[in-house]
Amino acid sequence: MRDPQVKSAARVLDVLQLFETTRRPMRAVEIGEALGVSQSSMAMVLRTMQDKGYLDLNPATRCY
Repeated sequence: MRDPQVKSAARVLDVLQLFETTRRPMRAVEIGEALGVSQSSMAMVLRTMQDKGYLDLNPATRCY
């Protein structure tokens, strides 16, 4: 198994590539399903990306 830090980095890049491809807001569960990642793991990645300024969350729609 890959180093957890490397795995997280790969997930971040996968999220960015997904948004580049879809070019639309998406909910966390939709992102996780598209990438084959559990809801809890995806939530942690997305929250970190939001905290670091890479994503914005619309509270009304819960979309990134």
